[in-house]
Amino acid sequence: MKYTIEITIAGCSTNCAHCYVDGGYAKPMSFEDYKRCVEKIKPLLDTLDNCAVTLGNEIFCNPDIFKILEYSKNQIGKHFSYESYYVPTTGIALLSKSNKKDIIDMLKSVGAKGFMLALHGNEANHNLIVDNRNGYKKIFETADFVLQENLDVLYNVIVSKKLIPDFDLTLKEIEAVGGKPRLTVPIFVPTKRMRKYQAVRADIKDCYMIAETSSQHGIDTASLLNHCKLHTEKALAEIIENGTFNLKEELISSPEWMFLNVTKNLNLYCGNAGAHTLYIGNLNNLKCDEIIDTVKKLPSNYDYTAYFSMNNLNKVGSLIKSFTPDEMVYSSYSDCICNILDKSKVKNILI
Repeated sequence: MKYTIEITIAGCSTNCAHCYVDGGYAKPMSFEDYKRCVEKIKPLLDTLDNCAVTLGNEIFCNPDIFKILEYSKNQIGKHFSYESYYVPTTGIALLSKSNKKDIIDMLKSVGAKGFMLALHGNEANHNLIVDNRNGYKKIFETADFVLQENLDVLYNVIVSKKLIPDFDLTLKEIEAVGGKPRLTVPIFVPTKRMRKYQAVRADIKDCYMIAETSSQHGIDTASLLNHCKLHTEKALAEIIENGTFNLKEELISSPEWMFLNVTKNLNLYCGNAGAHTLYIGNLNNLKCDEIIDTVKKLPSNYDYTAYFSMNNLNKVGSLIKSFTPDEMVYSSYSDCICNILDKSKVKNILI
């Protein structure tokens, strides 16, 4: 089993419409509480074979981020690294810090190779989705700063209807500043926020329009086009109908991966930040042995089963026949299944 423990050390500088975690503005975790958290979970880290610690949400919103990174490096360095993924950020809080260069150097010392910046389209649409009037401008200011610090920049360009207007101009701005764009289909989680975001989720026709503009800028869109043909309600309904898709086998083949989250008040949950399915307890009250025993018994929660009971799996085939399947594009079959169950009013297991 692979384990990821995310410690939510801050809120966020934006309130993104597509955010599947508990985004938005919030009080940061204190440095003393962070140290307490690490002390409590360190025995668990030392017990598990494959366990990584990550920080969330917008880590630079925490005023003690430099001390937190330094402490993490010294205390849980074996489990704390940015080598395998880029540092996600809006850039807004980072640029405001007087010690931002020191923070960058500390991130480099724990393996950081680059930053990931989410883009939602032109300036007006991006700022609307992230709920910050300076969001778009700060993305490119951050990219310029990060590139000057000899780190890579990956623009995580979120595929949606909002991306289409003036997409060509957005790509030209990326080319002017530098960095590499990547087209990403957003996930679906059965939360109020993401149900609302469904109104701008791209369908197949939208994806073809996005791909056409992208290809003119040298972006490889073959994988996006292949993906969007497969991961829609309509496509799923067809392969369920003809018997070429086995729902249970699909889940069995999913990664054995358990996600845990520690909130700012030191509550430990099973699930990603903002998508909790089991309350384990507060770290101030839990003993280290209790944490270890509980976590070792938990099943993986990488996919569909992170949000719905396995007992509902067999309902998907009949439920999808009760409405006309649409062609909105999802990041995986699992997300598509979650949406089908959610709009069919099947109760999820989120707390």
